[in-house]
Amino acid sequence: MTVLLGFLALTASFDANIPLSPPRAIFVNVVSRDLSPVPGATVSIRKPESPEGEPLKSAAANAGGRVEFRDLPAGSYLVRIEQTGHLPMTLGPVPIEDRNPPNVRVPVILVVLNPVLTF
Repeated sequence: MTVLLGFLALTASFDANIPLSPPRAIFVNVVSRDLSPVPGATVSIRKPESPEGEPLKSAAANAGGRVEFRDLPAGSYLVRIEQTGHLPMTLGPVPIEDRNPPNVRVPVILVVLNPVLTF
């Protein structure tokens, strides 16, 4: 527990190194359990009222496991991540406001995929 608190304090004092999304954007980094990037993972955004419906936008993670959705209209979004051999994940709702207050930015979403276990 002490190590975790020390890590959190260290992170808070160096918050300039934490990647942040610009206003009206959702950035997602997809990694495996060993924190290596998962290229090719499908990341989509959907409206919360239709989580299983057709995605509004969808993209494959690049070689670094990163996907960016920019210039989103105001509203709430669900972020769904899918990759063959891994459990699908849905995060959110993620709010996007019409205008962001000054000096307020949203951190990049870090998604750790877990493999599907078969018996």
